[in-house]
Amino acid sequence: GSVKSSKTDEFGKELIINVLNDDELFGFSAIFDDSHNYETTTTMEISEIITVSKNTLQKVLENNYKLSLEIIQLIIQFTQVAQQYWLQN
Repeated sequence: GSVKSSKTDEFGKELIINVLNDDELFGFSAIFDDSHNYETTTTMEISEIITVSKNTLQKVLENNYKLSLEIIQLIIQFTQVAQQYWLQN
């Protein structure tokens, strides 16, 4: 199902960061650092969410070159979209 990631600004307004659909990943930036990303993720329809611990995912990535490259590509795409958004606003 679809989920949205959002934050609330200082005025209480919801700022939608991303809308994701079936088989898309979120939270992957936390793989590489210990920062806390305080976003709210809300299902927009009936959804199945699967969680994987950071430690488990890091072990999988260490042993799976192809998956590591796919994650890197996702991060690059996300960064490019975010950069375009911020440059336009």
